[in-house]
Amino acid sequence: MEKVMWKHVKQFGFECCLLTSGDAELTAQGTIIYETTSPAQAHVVNYFIKFDEKWITRNVEICVDDYYKLILSTDGEGNWFNVAGNSIQKLKGAIDIDISNSPFSNSLPINRLSWKLSDHNFIDVVYISLPTLEIKKIPQSYKFLYQDGCLRYFHYQCGKRFEQTLSVDTNGLVFRYPKLFERLL
Repeated sequence: MEKVMWKHVKQFGFECCLLTSGDAELTAQGTIIYETTSPAQAHVVNYFIKFDEKWITRNVEICVDDYYKLILSTDGEGNWFNVAGNSIQKLKGAIDIDISNSPFSNSLPINRLSWKLSDHNFIDVVYISLPTLEIKKIPQSYKFLYQDGCLRYFHYQCGKRFEQTLSVDTNGLVFRYPKLFERLL
């Protein structure tokens, strides 16, 4: 069991995540509290993610403000299903998820993929926008830049407009996410 916590740098907000492991299964249970400026609102987001020992996502549950809820499941091979078990074709091919306002979700592809120095992996993810819970498939890439002590540094690109260099600890959890998140625990 491991607990991590991040602080939002640009806006008020925090994320706390508890990682647990069981029989061939890992879970991440977290809470994100943050404010938006336009319009000015505060949100509480709770998530529960099940993934296997290879860090392949299997189930996702997200609840915003105890009102809006999203439940997704996947076979781990790029096929996604809603709570009724119906296939969601627009997400086909995505393996990982990316929850906006969450540095934890970057850990899923980083831990799922094998890395050697200079490896550059291109993936599709299920991007989940907060607070609307809108879902869409978007391209992302990670490139392993270098290692400095216990930290590994990756160049991260999300879509065509967002790029960042982030670092992860020995467990593949985000340590530094410049200008956006600061690790507290």
